[in-house]
Amino acid sequence: MNHHHCSHARRDGRGLHWMLAALVALTLALSARISAAAEAPEVRAQQAAQAASRGHFEDALVAWGEAAGAFAASGDAKGQIRALLGRGNAYLALGRHAEAVAALEDAHTRAEALADAELIAIAAAGLGSGYLLTGRSDEAGNLLGAAIVKARAVGRWDVAARAGNDQGSRLASTDRLDIAVETYREALQDAERADDRLTVAKIRVNLARVLQSAERPDEARQALDQAIAELRSLPSSHEQAYALISAGRLLAAAAESDPSNQTAKVLANDALTFATASAEQIDDPRALAYALGYQSALYEKAGRADDALALARQATFAAQRANAPESLYLWQWAVGRLLAEQGDSVAALESYQRAVYTLNAIRPDLVGGYRAGKASFREEVGPLFLQLADLELQEAVAKADAAEREASLRRVRETVEALKGVELADYFQDDCVAALKSRTVGIDKLAARTAAIYPIIFDDRIELLVSLPSGTKLYTTRVPSDKVEKAVTTFRTMLERRVTRQYRRFSMLVYNWLIRPVAADLEEQNIDTLVVVPDGVLRLIPMAALHDGEKFLVEKFAVATSPGLTLTDPTPIERKNIRVLFSGITESVQGYPALPNVEGEIEKISKMYPGTVLENKAFVKERVQSELRDTEYSIVHLATHGEFVREAGESFVLTYDGRLDMDDLEYAMSMTTFREQPIELLTLSACQTAAGDDRAALGLAGIAVKAGARSALATLWFINDQASAELVSEFYAQLQDPSLSKVKALQQAQLKLVRDSRYEHPIYWSPFLLIGNWL
Repeated sequence: MNHHHCSHARRDGRGLHWMLAALVALTLALSARISAAAEAPEVRAQQAAQAASRGHFEDALVAWGEAAGAFAASGDAKGQIRALLGRGNAYLALGRHAEAVAALEDAHTRAEALADAELIAIAAAGLGSGYLLTGRSDEAGNLLGAAIVKARAVGRWDVAARAGNDQGSRLASTDRLDIAVETYREALQDAERADDRLTVAKIRVNLARVLQSAERPDEARQALDQAIAELRSLPSSHEQAYALISAGRLLAAAAESDPSNQTAKVLANDALTFATASAEQIDDPRALAYALGYQSALYEKAGRADDALALARQATFAAQRANAPESLYLWQWAVGRLLAEQGDSVAALESYQRAVYTLNAIRPDLVGGYRAGKASFREEVGPLFLQLADLELQEAVAKADAAEREASLRRVRETVEALKGVELADYFQDDCVAALKSRTVGIDKLAARTAAIYPIIFDDRIELLVSLPSGTKLYTTRVPSDKVEKAVTTFRTMLERRVTRQYRRFSMLVYNWLIRPVAADLEEQNIDTLVVVPDGVLRLIPMAALHDGEKFLVEKFAVATSPGLTLTDPTPIERKNIRVLFSGITESVQGYPALPNVEGEIEKISKMYPGTVLENKAFVKERVQSELRDTEYSIVHLATHGEFVREAGESFVLTYDGRLDMDDLEYAMSMTTFREQPIELLTLSACQTAAGDDRAALGLAGIAVKAGARSALATLWFINDQASAELVSEFYAQLQDPSLSKVKALQQAQLKLVRDSRYEHPIYWSPFLLIGNWL
């Protein structure tokens, strides 16, 4: 019994010991977990920064997100702001601009709410950088300037240096080179004060670029030599590799402008080779792709095609591994170009098609990158589509079977249409084109007696892709692109001079290039309506004013302009229950001349169609928006000054007290988006497009797409107020005839002026274009 009792007592003692031990272990574990939880946000933030330094931005994005959440949960507002800034920078590095700006704006707002001077400086610098990369230059300049001042005030020389570097780049992008140089030099002093060697080197590379542009080659070379020496002495990182790539590209550009400069070629190759080694050392496939890709370009220019192709393929593989489509399309394009040069057209075509597919997937993010620079999307990326179209044309011409040839030519048309789409998306800086494509089936088969002409301007020729009722045909005009550009811009200039007929020679020249090769087929198929999808500089001229030596084109055909058939809603205008919103200015406002005939124009048209008149003081933005919101209109008629210029943000339509920019116009017109019928017609009867600037003409070409209207009637240049009133009134009168399409109604109105001795010169009647749906 005692034995049993003692044994039981021992068991109880052991159980108590185990319980105590377990309790101690649990307490220690909980303490460790609490300690780890306290450290977790800082640990995740550190891991995020390390991932970013290696170029692993997807990993950094996840880690910054987790860190921000953990900081918020622990009540650490400053830590949350730092994590949001890191997340914004990771988004920027991945080319996801909209998400980047959202994160950076959030961080900046929170920093200002905390009233923490240091954090405000850091957040302003970050957001300024984000705005710079998305083309919001003025806002970027204000933020970066404030960041520099605030950072210096709190002794954050590193932040001041980075903000100064971005400010210098902003100034350089607008050709303010001398101020940019001074800004870089000040930023350099800040970076040296912070002992931030990487930023010192990055600023020197940018300084060298500006000095080179300012034709100060000796200073540029000195800055670049110092930068490369500094970069080679630094530990490998994503930013170090990118700075070396920038230096290599700068040297490659110097070598290209001076082919005898062998030293620059060697140094460029050395810098890119060193960048490759750095990227490999830290396993940064994103930087590796750029280093290999630009080295491939260097070899391609040196005539080493095989080496260039091998490097381009390695760059493609690296970009795929990095999931970096923003660079992948460049290397797929390079592979295609090099294969085409070697005569392997089948493999080249596949590479080009992959490049276009990759580009289309990232286009909304990519176009934003062109806002900050001087190059347009067309200049940088247009050649990809044109080179693909060229290969597809070669393939089509080689087809003996008529059906196969037709299918191949349709593929060429699809490629050209894709280019039109990306150009408009780039100009308007939104994806309005994609939105339109989702709302319309496009026009695949043309109506009887209608032909569509796609002129495609290559370096050495114009290819005319013509869609006829009988099928698609190809015609070639051998003429260099520079000659086309010169003739077209001269033709446009001469058209606007009413006292001379010097335009006639150029009118006939362009007719011979674009229409004469097709004329016999147009006549044979009894065509009476021509739809032109103009390319590049051809957007600047009215096709109706082309002349065959006897007659204007409009005397033979109703001539419509289209941004692309897939961008055109095929629904004919609904003639019943047409209701018009008339808006116009007769008085001189904001420095623009009076339009005295607008009153008569609106009065005459309003007798034909019911609607609402907003004239002079009644024509303000808010009233236009409320009218379109509350009443269903089929036509919006704006008889007021308007201007289309190179940048969509600066294009506008004048109201009595201000301006409707393109986004305002889109917003006002979008009030009708969810109704059964969109706006049938937007009329702009007194607008003008910058002469000689085919990018400005994109604004006019895409106005119907941007505004969400089926079609637009607008002018290429401002014309005599009385002539405009006569033509527009006649157009609306003809539109009452249900047997006439919109473009035939315009043709009849134009012919009325052609036959009037006062207005027979094309300056009066030809600038009116019917854009979009012509039915």
